[in-house]
Amino acid sequence: MTVLTDMQASFDAAVTQTRQRFLDRFETQIEELDDHMAALEEAPNTPDALSASAGIAHKVVGVAAMLGFANLGDLAGKAEHALYAALNDPAPETLLDAFDAMEGMVAEMDALRTASLCRPGAPSA
Repeated sequence: MTVLTDMQASFDAAVTQTRQRFLDRFETQIEELDDHMAALEEAPNTPDALSASAGIAHKVVGVAAMLGFANLGDLAGKAEHALYAALNDPAPETLLDAFDAMEGMVAEMDALRTASLCRPGAPSA
């Protein structure tokens, strides 16, 4: 029984560490998304900003649900879909949907990052 307990503890520690590394990357990703949103506000039909933002959303959606961040995974999936839709159809309403989806994803990322920093023993920023 103790071998299984030790294995479970080791696994739990590895998952916790992986989740924290995922959260730690948010600061950089949020800054990048903020830069892309600023570029889109200035020039709404900016394929580079849309594509780069979709790439970030794709990475987040691919990992978030697996690590137990289901809401973030849903929001990132919506953002990714909206961003690719805006790349294919740069109509104002499509771009607005993409921008709104990005804002929702960034807000969730920021909330999760802030919550992880408030935990006792959390790494300092």
